Parts: sequence; C-alpha cells; structure tokens
Amino acid sequence: MKSVRSIKNEWVTLTDLFPGTGRTHQLRRHMAESGHPVIGDKLYSNAGDLFRGKGLFLAAVELSFTHPVTGIAVNIKIDEPDKFRTFMEREERRWQRLFI
Repeated sequence: MKSVRSIKNEWVTLTDLFPGTGRTHQLRRHMAESGHPVIGDKLYSNAGDLFRGKGLFLAAVELSFTHPVTGIAVNIKIDEPDKFRTFMEREERRWQRLFI
C-alpha cells in the first residue's frame, strides 16, 4: 500500500484488494461504503473524486486459479497500469508545490 498527499482528495492510496469471489461492481461498492471510493468511479464516488478523462483506477494485476482440465495451479501477474504511478507522482508534486 502506498499513500501520497493530494490537493483535491487530501490523500490518494494505492491498495491491493483480494476478493475470493465477486465482480468489479462489488469491489467499487464496498470501497465507497468504507469511505474510500475508487478514483474515477462515476457511480460510487463523489464528483470531487473524478478526474476528467482518466477513467476508473481499478485493475486486476494478478489472477490465480486451478486449470479446469489439467488441475494445475495457474498464476498470472502483470505490472500495475502506468497511469496509477504517474497519477500518484503528479498528485504528490502538486501538493508539495502548494504546501512545502
């Protein structure tokens, strides 16, 4: 988990979610109900949490399952989208320019 200061949102945090089952919609709803909506979520976040043209900041970066035919454990992993890193760096720079 990584957090940076943000002018618009106070804090922006990159976090990992590990659902046993479920869909994107459920992750978005649970995060919003806990007071930590996914950035870019037009349905479950406040208007101030949206960033024009940036899309939903939610991505599956790892998937594990047992292959239905071979029974072999499969684990697929990718890097997080570049937009996550660049967004957090930009938010932190903006906050530092204003407050440091």
